[in-house]
Amino acid sequence: MYKRIFTVAMAFVGITVGAGFASGQEVVQYFAGFGIWGVVAAAISAIIFAVSGLAFVQLGSYVLANDHSDVFSEVTHKYVAVFFDVIITFSLFCMGIAMMAGGGSSLKQQFGLPVWVGSAIMLALTIGIGLLDVDKVTAVIGGITPIMIIFVIIAAGYAFTHMHLSFAEMDAAAKSVHTAVPHWSMSILNYVPLALTLAVSMAIVIGGDIGNPKVAGLGGIIGGSVFGVLMVIATLTLLTRIDVVAGDDLPMLTLVNQIHPWLGTFMSVVIFLMIFNTSIGIYYALATRYAGSSRKRFIILLVALSGIGFAISFMGFQNVVSYVYPIAGWGGLALVIVMLVSYAKTRSDIREETTRRGKMLRLFRLKMRNDKRFSKKHEAALQTALEDSPADAEDLHSTVGSAAVDQLEEENVDYDILPEIEEAQAETEAE
Repeated sequence: MYKRIFTVAMAFVGITVGAGFASGQEVVQYFAGFGIWGVVAAAISAIIFAVSGLAFVQLGSYVLANDHSDVFSEVTHKYVAVFFDVIITFSLFCMGIAMMAGGGSSLKQQFGLPVWVGSAIMLALTIGIGLLDVDKVTAVIGGITPIMIIFVIIAAGYAFTHMHLSFAEMDAAAKSVHTAVPHWSMSILNYVPLALTLAVSMAIVIGGDIGNPKVAGLGGIIGGSVFGVLMVIATLTLLTRIDVVAGDDLPMLTLVNQIHPWLGTFMSVVIFLMIFNTSIGIYYALATRYAGSSRKRFIILLVALSGIGFAISFMGFQNVVSYVYPIAGWGGLALVIVMLVSYAKTRSDIREETTRRGKMLRLFRLKMRNDKRFSKKHEAALQTALEDSPADAEDLHSTVGSAAVDQLEEENVDYDILPEIEEAQAETEAE
């Protein structure tokens, strides 16, 4: 269970840390550019990220969502759900363009490569890894994230021990920064919805692959908290060097290069991989949303959407952050408010469903064990639980049943797998 929670947490951080955050560009334009008040804005935003991580991933698990529309249709009116679907599609695609642009900028700044080379590599990785199933995509996203956390801590340690500006001087230097919004309070209202709109679709998909809402919720709140703390640390770090890094495409890379050029080289690779994290999260979620159950349609959409994002990305990374991000952020504000309110109203139902699924898990284990008796009363209880759940019965049967199989395997217990579960697992492996 703890391993799954950690994987979900790191995956949430991975899909939230995009091109702008990993490079420091978002942090400068939304937080560090406002001086000390920018730090306050980052701290408030961190709390919202923690709560939202819990809500998004747990709602995905609650309905065993295959895409974000499954959750929206459950918690909002159908017309509102359609409106949010349009907002997410637009915002994700805008952010997808930024990921392609960020990939090009990261390799250009460190290695002097043409922008199109980095963007082309990003395109190839996005399509290649995107063809894997959601478990493998989650593992890839979550596996890279801890490296980024280590680098942010290293950069922070250097910046805090080599401060050359007073706080008053930092505030004065920050005034020369071109910010994405006119006031620090608007950073909370614009950047938080922007980042969460970017994360919500893949977060719901990740949650939908977890049968236990408690595990999903813990992974989400830990992931949201980690991202929030990272944002505060990154804001303080870049603020200490705001006079040096403000004009660069990748401020965090500039700072790490000051520590040591070799460290900067490694950091550039890490930034590129974190940008890829968000890129794969975006394009995988978009393709999944509109492909339905068709694998062929999914592949076509993944390739087409990634290719279009690659083509548009040549407008430049700073321009994308300055002009596209605020539009997407304001569009996502209503989405975040409705999702959090809906989650608050659904919490008691989620607790009830968590208990129900725990009961299902025990019954599935009992049904498959060769050394136990599974009675008609047990079967009736299992069917009642499946029918009472808000999740699709077939998805629930497959997800919870597979979790029971995993537990029995770990315990080395003699059991016979149910044919329907074996068939579902075979279909997943084939994909």
